[in-house]
Amino acid sequence: LIKGQTSPFGLYASLFLNRDKLIVFDDTDAIWKDKVAVNLLKAALDSDDERLISWNSGKTYSPDYPPYEIAEFGGNEHEAQIAYFAAEQKLPNEFLFEGKIIFLSNLGRDELDSAVKNRSYVIDINLTPEDIVRRIKSIIPGFKINGKKVAKEDQMEALAALEEMVDSNPKYISIRTFIQFLKTKASGSPRWKDLTMRYTS
Repeated sequence: LIKGQTSPFGLYASLFLNRDKLIVFDDTDAIWKDKVAVNLLKAALDSDDERLISWNSGKTYSPDYPPYEIAEFGGNEHEAQIAYFAAEQKLPNEFLFEGKIIFLSNLGRDELDSAVKNRSYVIDINLTPEDIVRRIKSIIPGFKINGKKVAKEDQMEALAALEEMVDSNPKYISIRTFIQFLKTKASGSPRWKDLTMRYTS
C-alpha cells in the first residue's frame, strides 16, 4: 500500500521492490501529472508478455555489472539488489515487472492519462448522498473507531444527524462526516451535532 506523495524515482523504486506483488496506490494523484511517472506506469501496465521498466541515471547501475556479490546472499539476486539499494540507494537500470496495480483516486475519469486507462479497467464510482447513507446503515452496528466498537445508540444518533444534512449540505455527506459526528459526540459536548455541522460544512 502506497499513500500520498511519491516522486518518479520513488515510483520506480516501489515498482522494483514490489515487482511480483499487488501494489495499491491510494491518493497518489501527483503521479498522474508527471510525464515520467506516467511513462513508468505505461511500461508496468503494458500488454506485452514481458514488461520491462527502465531508468538510466546516476541512481541506477547495469545489472550486467552488479556492484555487489550475489554469492553473499545465497545466490538470490533480488535480495542482493534490495540490500544494495538499502545501503546505497541505487537500483538496477532495468527490470521485469510481473506484478499488478490498483489505483484508488478521487480524480475523475477524464483526468486520468488515456494511455494508462487503455491498459487498465476503470471503475468509476459516484455515490449519491442517499447511497452513502445506505452504505453506512449497512455497517451499523459493527462500526469501529480506532479499533474500538462504538455503541449502537451513538451510531444511530450520528446517522440521524447525517441524514439531516442530506438536503441542506449534500456535498458533505460521507463516512468521514459520520465519523466526525461520532467523535464529537464522544467528547461529551451537548452541542456535538451543531459543532460537527458547523466545522464540516
